[in-house]
Amino acid sequence: MALALLPAPSMAWTLFFEAVPVAGYTLPGLVNAPYGERLALTRAAVDGVVPQVAASLGLAGKMSPVAIGPCGTRMVTQPAMRADVAADRTAAHNLAAALGYVFRQSVVLAADFDDVRGGSAYAVVGLQSGPVDAALAHRFYIHAAAAEPTLIRGYGALAEGLIFFHLGREEPEQFAAAMRRAIESFDEPGVRFVRLGRARVDLIMNDWQADPEGGAYRQRFSPSLVGLLDQAMGRNQALIDRLAERFRWRPPPVSREAEPQATSHGP
Repeated sequence: MALALLPAPSMAWTLFFEAVPVAGYTLPGLVNAPYGERLALTRAAVDGVVPQVAASLGLAGKMSPVAIGPCGTRMVTQPAMRADVAADRTAAHNLAAALGYVFRQSVVLAADFDDVRGGSAYAVVGLQSGPVDAALAHRFYIHAAAAEPTLIRGYGALAEGLIFFHLGREEPEQFAAAMRRAIESFDEPGVRFVRLGRARVDLIMNDWQADPEGGAYRQRFSPSLVGLLDQAMGRNQALIDRLAERFRWRPPPVSREAEPQATSHGP
């Protein structure tokens, strides 16, 4: 099966990233929070944090407005952000690393759709509602992952629908066939195959468990730039704290009256 090629977009790189933190915060209420609450955090990040990060790297004028849509990985759907940046590979990767550092993400995906000889295939799936309907997007993702295990890695959102990436050059035809089978076996109307294409896809990552300081991200930057990013991280922390209080993501403090009385077990 031949892969159709996506017409080149106006920007050189597209970044897919999230604001819901994966490390560094104790927010038990956020784990199972409704999508709308996580969306509120993402919108606050778009307005209050992303511009500061882009400006710190001198890319404020080269970055498109940030779009918000659902994304899925590991069978979970989250609100995510997508932005185009007119920059070379190094600058785009640095912006991805800066966003991953400030938002404490394990990975930011950077895609160059201009590189039609890139090593990764992708498929775009159109939804009747567009990508805005996160519930429908999640139902399709769960169905696709169950029907075709190769699709469990997840998806992102474009203006025209959902995008599934197949990272690596191996077996793009099998990926395309799996995508078509998942669409054909989905029992809800309005889901359609849009196209296949190729792109260069890079994953900019940090293992926060092994490196809780974000070293894989920080090593790209000078100490002064890290200081600016730390300021943006502090601003993001303030947003999280405000929303955590509003949505009660943290457990209430235990009052002294409710504390168990100490019992002596001495002789």
